[in-house]
Amino acid sequence: MELTNNSTDPKLIWKAVLGKLQLQVNKSSFDTWLISTFGHKLEDGFFTVSVPNNFVAEMLDQRMYSTIASAIKQVLKKAVEVKFIVLASTNNSENSIPPRNSLGTTISSVDKTPFFYTKPWRTFENFIVGESNKLAHAASLSVAENPGLAYNPLFIYSGVGLGKTHLLTSIANRLNKTGFKAIYVTAEEFTNEYINSIRLAKTDHFRNKYRNTDALLIDDIQFIAGKEQTQEGFFHTFNSLSSAGKQIVLSSDRPAKEIEHLHERLVSRMLGGLIVDIQQPDLETKVAILKSKSESLKANLSGEILLFFAENIKSNIRALEGCINKITAYSQLTNLSPDMNLAKSIVSEISPGLKNITASK
Repeated sequence: MELTNNSTDPKLIWKAVLGKLQLQVNKSSFDTWLISTFGHKLEDGFFTVSVPNNFVAEMLDQRMYSTIASAIKQVLKKAVEVKFIVLASTNNSENSIPPRNSLGTTISSVDKTPFFYTKPWRTFENFIVGESNKLAHAASLSVAENPGLAYNPLFIYSGVGLGKTHLLTSIANRLNKTGFKAIYVTAEEFTNEYINSIRLAKTDHFRNKYRNTDALLIDDIQFIAGKEQTQEGFFHTFNSLSSAGKQIVLSSDRPAKEIEHLHERLVSRMLGGLIVDIQQPDLETKVAILKSKSESLKANLSGEILLFFAENIKSNIRALEGCINKITAYSQLTNLSPDMNLAKSIVSEISPGLKNITASK
């Protein structure tokens, strides 16, 4: 299907995108992950896709995002950010789309614009707390309950896949649900928006968006290191929000003072609030995370399998969750119950260096 007359109808756009995707992905993947999705909204450089459940949203976001974004770019003749949202129902009738007020994120009291996140299901309620992250969790919860008053800025750092993004999106979702306007954005997205605002002479739009908010949460702030224009734009944004008593939350893969090519004046401001880190989770926390993930996907996984994953995956939480996603998807696609042989195969794929792995007795 090809678009005609530059249609802006998200349903028609998505049908055209699905036509391209059908030629790019195998049939089983298309039927499993894409066939029950629909175009929901095209607005402000974002294309929102409605999906039937959180599992599909996460799989599309983690495994097929670049392919989907590329197909949308081919159809629209321009690049947009893609977001996935779980609606109460996903069929092709107009009645399937609920009113704006009921889309799962609360309408802001400031400008009545709903904010959607790629991972809207990431909340404080499903964040597993352990010794490795309890301080970061407590600080994040305090910020969500008292924005601008508790810890400002809040700076969270850790290695990849240990829960920084989960905490930042939890804060943003909690704030938006309680009537505040919060913006969550990656540093890369912030950079791209800022550069485009200069290129297109829309700096006023950029300034209004990022300074007229109750909270700004930027993930992976280390990305702006060495980018002079972006650092300048962020510096003025930071100062404007801080002087107005608005909340700022930043995450990084290392402490602020260890980020090379970051302006000293920015480092100084980042050090002016609370700095917390997240360590590698212990075995008990990893098992709890796996159990929670398994339950959320309604996966029938034994304690033996969960413990096996926890003992053998030592990289990060994202890899642990990847084990659950893989074994659940395989089980659903084959109608076979997951067993230890499959678990061992999945661990071998994720950590090829592991040999002769065995389950604990």
